[in-house]
This record gives sequence, structure tokens and C-alpha cells, in this order.
Amino acid sequence: METALSYLQLLPLTKEQRRSFVQKAVDEITNGENNPLQVEIWLKSIEDTISDIRKDRDVKQWLSKELDGYFEKSFSAFGANITKCQRKTKDYTPCNDSVLNSLEFEADKIKKQIESRKSMLDNGVNPETGEVFQKPIEKVTEYLKIEVL
Repeated sequence: METALSYLQLLPLTKEQRRSFVQKAVDEITNGENNPLQVEIWLKSIEDTISDIRKDRDVKQWLSKELDGYFEKSFSAFGANITKCQRKTKDYTPCNDSVLNSLEFEADKIKKQIESRKSMLDNGVNPETGEVFQKPIEKVTEYLKIEVL
């Protein structure tokens, strides 16, 4: 029976399977068997689809329930080694600490000063003193922005 997730089961699971799959895909692209732009669009769509599934609130809840059955921090399941991890964040807003608030205010001021200085260096001249600076080195990185319709 064909299901939505049955399509994902066709993809490689192990590192060796992925390595082989990737090499075959690369060969098909470089041999001209598939249009590289079309492949890029497919890959972007697949990435977005997988991301949307993983971010879904209900899926996260079901995964959490499933993980409750594994009591160890690290365990093996379905051909994978899994380690439960945590990331903690802190919100200091309720502390209403005047020292921290003052430091954060100063940090914001410094960030604005840095941005202002960078802007002046981008122009190459200090408008107040006339001092001339060597402009920063620009590096251009090309990338695609793909919005799958």
C-alpha cells in the first residue's frame, strides 16, 4: 500500500547507502542525464517537506511519547544510535536587574557604533576629519533562493 511516508522509505538509510546514492545522483547530473537546476528545485522541495514534517507540533509530541519508552540517554533503534540531548536557554527579563539592563544598553550602543564605523569605512572617508581609509575587501558568495510553488 502506498502511503506518504512510503516514498521516504525508498531513500537510503545507512551511510554507505547514502554515499552510493549520492555518487549515482552526482554522476547522473554530471553526465547530463538530469537538468541540474531541476534537481536543485527537487532537492529544495524535499528539504522543505522533511523540515515541515519534523517541525510539526503533533509529530514532535508523538516523537516525545515514543522516546518516553527509552529510559537510557543513549540507545540504538532502527539502525541508528540515538542520544537524548537538551539545550537550555534563559530569559533574564523577569529578573529586572538594573546592572544587566545597563550592560545590555551599553552593548547595544557599542553595536550601533560598530555599524556606524563600518559604514564610514565602506565609504572610505571620515566625513568629520577627511581621513581616507582603504575600503574593506568584499567577498561575493553566490547562492540560489528557491521558492517552490
